[in-house]
Amino acid sequence: MKKYDVCVIGAGSAGLVAATTANRLGAKTSLIESNIIGGECLNSGCIPSKTFLHSANLFYNWKNASDIGLPTGTVDEPDLGKIMGHVKNVINSMSKNENEQTFQNMGIDVYTGKSYFVSKNILSVNGKELSSKYFIICTGSLPVIPHIETLQNIPYLTNTNFWDQDKLPRKTFIMGAGPIGIELGQALSRLGSEVYIATRSGTILQKEDDETAIEMKKILTNEGIIFLDNVKVKEFKKDSSRIIVKYDKNESTNVLAVDAVLVAIGRKPNIAELKLENAGVEYTKKGILVNDELKTTSENIYACGDVIGKYLFTHAASYYAEIAINNILKTEKITISRSIMPWVTFTDPEIAHIGLTEKEARGKFGDITILHIDANLDRFVTESKTMGFFKIILDKNDTIIGAHAVCPHAGEKIQTLTMAMQNHISILEFVRTIYPYPTFSEIVKKAFTRYLRGKQ
Repeated sequence: MKKYDVCVIGAGSAGLVAATTANRLGAKTSLIESNIIGGECLNSGCIPSKTFLHSANLFYNWKNASDIGLPTGTVDEPDLGKIMGHVKNVINSMSKNENEQTFQNMGIDVYTGKSYFVSKNILSVNGKELSSKYFIICTGSLPVIPHIETLQNIPYLTNTNFWDQDKLPRKTFIMGAGPIGIELGQALSRLGSEVYIATRSGTILQKEDDETAIEMKKILTNEGIIFLDNVKVKEFKKDSSRIIVKYDKNESTNVLAVDAVLVAIGRKPNIAELKLENAGVEYTKKGILVNDELKTTSENIYACGDVIGKYLFTHAASYYAEIAINNILKTEKITISRSIMPWVTFTDPEIAHIGLTEKEARGKFGDITILHIDANLDRFVTESKTMGFFKIILDKNDTIIGAHAVCPHAGEKIQTLTMAMQNHISILEFVRTIYPYPTFSEIVKKAFTRYLRGKQ
């Protein structure tokens, strides 16, 4: 039986960082993957979706080029097969350095196949047992599939098989209005599909600030996306080349014929085959239970990434993986509670989030100040991108406790607020900082400048 210091289960964003960091620190390391190295982010998540969004946005802007004085000719329907071919080319180009041989060359033993715990120190991989002092579970997450019996009768899509399409659906029905449903819904709409997004509550992007979600829904509605709010999907039926969707709304039953159904109602931890009970690792339907050091209920087993159900983002997975390895191999421990986690939804315009929402801030602090600036500064105007706003939340001491944006390049601008919150930078330092003109990021300084002038 081969023995290791650290065995990493899952070769996605968290797993690859964990394995390479452990190996670099001198630990004898093994890496286990049951599917494809690179995980969900590279193969069916972040990378393909952002590539797809870029193609859709280019096509949309080209169709509307006359708005900014450019000539436009006849616009043909895009070839979805070619777009998906481009998506796969991008994935392949990025996977050149993320393959079994690359990690073997580093000195990491790579095993492929199904695995499960025999005990807290032994893992079985395709019937072969490995022993390790420590394990890190980084198996990620899977799409949640609703319990609608007739769903199995249709060729429904998730973010996993979405990339296998080669023909643009004339009508698309999307279950779920989280980041995946909203991003892919906007992209399909911009490529020419008639998109319907069904929600149970009428609210989209429920983890976002209320004002942010409302603004994004308004933008998407203006682009032609149809929101079916407060509905309960009852039945799916294949009818020739189309799919019939039956749903209840306002106590009446409605029927809609579409060409594709995308299920995007959430994610669940990928733990079903691990036999965690054999290792004494406790979990819930949301994910594996960990403490602030990312240690599970078994003293030698850690977990990070989507599988713990905290922040389902690549950057969170990578960051937490470094913390987990630190806490395994070093005496000085690091906790995840001290981190401030930003995130971005890559719609157009982008949505960015850091810290508390307005509702959370009012509940926690009561007395807060909201800085709100519309995206109509000079650089936004020059590119005809004036939709949205930037919103910063301060406590009674003018400390930044949250920031939210719906505007072009919001994901890039939010980073200055992340750094400020992490390092306790005062708003006066923003005002004293020189921002090049005209830039999108100038909106951050403008917000603070106007606030301080108003206090004089």
